[in-house]
Amino acid sequence: MANYIKSITKDAHPLMQGNFLLVTLTVSWITFWRGLFNPYMSVYFKESLGGTYFLLGTLLAIGRISTALVSIPGGYFCDQYGRRKVMIIGGHLSTLASFIEFLAFDWQGYLIGHLSLFFSFFWTIAEQAVLMDSMPPEKRGLGFALNSTMMGLVGMISPYVGGWVYTNYGTAGMKTVLLGIAIAQMIKGIIYQIFLKESLENQNTNHEKANHAVILKQTIQSFKSIPETLKWMPKPLLGFCIMNLFFLLGASLTGTQQVIMGHQLLGSFFSLYATVDVISLSMIQWGFINTMVGGIGVVLMIPGGRLTDKYKKRIPIIIFIVVTSILIPAFIFCRTYYQVMAVIVISAIVGTLVTPAWRALQLDYTPPEMRGKVQSVLQILSSISSFFGSLVGGYLYGFSFALPFWIYAFFASLAAITAFLMIKETKT
Repeated sequence: MANYIKSITKDAHPLMQGNFLLVTLTVSWITFWRGLFNPYMSVYFKESLGGTYFLLGTLLAIGRISTALVSIPGGYFCDQYGRRKVMIIGGHLSTLASFIEFLAFDWQGYLIGHLSLFFSFFWTIAEQAVLMDSMPPEKRGLGFALNSTMMGLVGMISPYVGGWVYTNYGTAGMKTVLLGIAIAQMIKGIIYQIFLKESLENQNTNHEKANHAVILKQTIQSFKSIPETLKWMPKPLLGFCIMNLFFLLGASLTGTQQVIMGHQLLGSFFSLYATVDVISLSMIQWGFINTMVGGIGVVLMIPGGRLTDKYKKRIPIIIFIVVTSILIPAFIFCRTYYQVMAVIVISAIVGTLVTPAWRALQLDYTPPEMRGKVQSVLQILSSISSFFGSLVGGYLYGFSFALPFWIYAFFASLAAITAFLMIKETKT
């Protein structure tokens, strides 16, 4: 064990510096604060703000399409003018949106803040590009694993703490958490402005004065790049894109927005199904399950990254999706705390191990000069898929609590078939 830890430390040392370390630490900082609130957002929206299932689905759907509207310009700008400028501007806008969420006292006000937050997310493409720029090809799996593990270390306890806050302080406690999120986001933006270094080589040196006409022209140009980028994609990357769309469509029916990093079973309607609607877990129990997921990520993410770099990426992805298509129906029939924990723990193990492979495979097929554009195209298509899934999911969940989960399992099966037929291994 000592030799294993020493080996990991030696391999990781070249990565843990500069922009990679800065971005990883600051994202981990926000992950902790968001982890206090996100597992209970759907319950807070419904019980404290007067929302409904359909309104929750609509909120998630509009949020996803908002991301789509800004992702292509975000990718274009970060490739054209550099990562740093985009991250600083977007980070400050996210701070403003977070304060609006905090000030909301009904679902209409929260909707404004939540959508503002999504519209500010054009900068996240630049953040991912900085991470990609900071990792040598032979250490991509380990790099993504380190990034995810550090986020897991600081965020694994926050869901349990959030559940305790909600149980003991209710709406007032969640309002305090939202204020903490806004302040944390402000601190992150300031840190980027002071310490972040530009990572894009050969960036545009023609510093044309930014005005409304120029920005509109660039935005239109960036959207026009979608067909060109799709046409450029090699077949395995296109297969990855189709697989991702199937999987996200199914996941979004259950309110799930982040389906990798072991969180694929912890969407908004999963939270409602497990707590107030069907299984009747306490908030603290649900928080502990979320904390277990974070702990699994901490323990297994780096081994998963090393396995990704040493062996293959395609097979773990297929296994993950197949297992998910089985675990979703299992969750539907859960009725006790330990049954829910067993299903989600298994899912988290498989999801954690596949995370580095999922991200590294996409990166293997994308040269540096196309990373921003490819990432933004994938995001806009994913957002459109998630928009329709979330919009329909809220209605379906109000009609039948189990129906969105059954459809999720079906689309996961389609994703597995697509991955098997179209995705090939790469050589790095």
